[in-house]
Amino acid sequence: MDLSNLLLKRPVKLSSLHDALTRALAPLPLQAESLIASQKACDSSGRRVLLVEDNISNQKVTVAMLKRLGYQTDLASNGIEALKAMENRDYDIVLMDLRMPGMNGLEATEAIRKRWPDRRTKILALTAFALQGDRERCLAAGMDDYISKPVRMDELKRLLKKHC
Repeated sequence: MDLSNLLLKRPVKLSSLHDALTRALAPLPLQAESLIASQKACDSSGRRVLLVEDNISNQKVTVAMLKRLGYQTDLASNGIEALKAMENRDYDIVLMDLRMPGMNGLEATEAIRKRWPDRRTKILALTAFALQGDRERCLAAGMDDYISKPVRMDELKRLLKKHC
């Protein structure tokens, strides 16, 4: 906002004060309104994340990052637990490890997409092994994006904002 047209010189004339207040309280330009709306739409408060990760250390670190970013987080240790969690609650985002015992992340994602075709929960892959072709396999399974471990706060924040 350009403040130069809001500055007043003393003594203040009533008409100058009126004009300055009118300009200050005028409706926001369309660009500013859409920016504010998009920031509100991406507000993390109240948004639920399901973290599907079998490594306890990775769970603790990632949950702490998510909490710092304002997300409410539930945990699952494998794909089977993730499916059970999703039966009981809707999640905005699922952070899904690829390599887990029981049911891996790719199998769990395919099962989620098949079981709830109308629910468009964002599923973001987590993997420690960024092998060539992993991203393509994740997308083919129905995942929306990909982040490699160890998870960095700036990368997690960027990815969550992208998919909010």
